Amino acid sequence: MLNQEFKEKDGRHSLGVKEQGVLILQQSGMPGLLVETGFINNPSDEKYLNSDEGQNAIARSITNAVKKYRQGFD
Repeated sequence: MLNQEFKEKDGRHSLGVKEQGVLILQQSGMPGLLVETGFINNPSDEKYLNSDEGQNAIARSITNAVKKYRQGFD
């Protein structure tokens, strides 16, 4: 859901979704995910990540995806 928000709503490039056994997420006892929003060694990503517009878009996408996930339980 989050990847879809990033790609379709924000027009961001995606390297896809990959599952990994990250210890901190495994031991949390609740759904969790680790999100890479871009790469600061890429000048255009760095500019986007440092901008108010980029940060707001990323936060909005995460919020929308979490809301959609939660609605799946109602």
